[in-house]
Amino acid sequence: MDMEDSRPEDQSVILLESDEEQEEQEEPEVIDLADDEDEEDDDSSNEGEVSGKTCPAEVTEEMVPPEGAIVEQVKLAANDTDDPDILVTFESHVKTSPPCNLPPKVPTFFSLITWNIDGLEEENLANRIKGVVEVLKKEEPDVVYLQEVIPPTFVYLEKHLPQYKFLAGNDRNYFTATLLKVSRVSYDHHVVLPFHNTVMSRNLLCIQAQIDTVKLSLLNTHLESMREYSAKRKEQMKICFDKMKSSPSSVTTIFGGDLNARDYEVDATKGPIILDLWEVCGGRPASCWTWNMAENTNKQIPSKPKCRFDRLYIKKSSLAHIIPDEFRLIGKEKVPGMPCFPSDHWGIFVRFKVL
Repeated sequence: MDMEDSRPEDQSVILLESDEEQEEQEEPEVIDLADDEDEEDDDSSNEGEVSGKTCPAEVTEEMVPPEGAIVEQVKLAANDTDDPDILVTFESHVKTSPPCNLPPKVPTFFSLITWNIDGLEEENLANRIKGVVEVLKKEEPDVVYLQEVIPPTFVYLEKHLPQYKFLAGNDRNYFTATLLKVSRVSYDHHVVLPFHNTVMSRNLLCIQAQIDTVKLSLLNTHLESMREYSAKRKEQMKICFDKMKSSPSSVTTIFGGDLNARDYEVDATKGPIILDLWEVCGGRPASCWTWNMAENTNKQIPSKPKCRFDRLYIKKSSLAHIIPDEFRLIGKEKVPGMPCFPSDHWGIFVRFKVL
């Protein structure tokens, strides 16, 4: 959110208490999805054969093939005679296989969520993080970008979402974390790029991965907050967009997070090859404002500001046909039994169709 940055770096964090017993989590079973060894195809072909009958010494009639026939000549050696080799002709019947009509490829899908979970706000934190877990279990995204994660919430999330691989942008104060569903996403490697101009310990978490045949570069960040840090934020945003532009053409790059972005800052740095996923999916007003104090009551701000701080951008691959076909906001229901929402930010859910 845009309000937290006045907090000192060494802010104390609270420990989460789960009403469930602390049980040791078993490592999630890794299922080998490799196909059985393909059976070899039998490449059998019918070979033409010539009957081995004894030919007469004299041929009284010339064999004339029908019009349009393909004529082959085969030399047969005369058996125990002084006659020269005899030429025999026959018609070759060549069959052409009919065209193979394969069924059209069934499209597959993958989904991604980005969400600032407001880990710096201590009020109702334990119950709010439980609410975050329940939303992620319900949505079942393949990839999750989180911002404002703190060490206790990281431990809690990792314990209660064992179906994901967790990668963190830091291990102290507050930081970003990216989750990859282990049954769907093949992890390659990752790197954390610090922003040289940050005064809020911000960085860019970059992950290389693959889903089905789609190679992905996954970029998760939390840019500098507050209006007075616009110049620093634009510098950080340019670093992120340049990282997208330099991504290989064979890779689909998805960048996002809590950008604290204003439209004029984005317009000054983005460029035409990078697409705003909210706009690509129709730009519906209902899914625009991710920090909406007119609807979200976690923060009591009299002016009721509405901002599109949280955003997602894509640079498409030249190899895979990726179609974003759903964009909506999540986390808009209050935590059961509590007077608050899981976060003061709405999360963003995007689904992609792979043709």
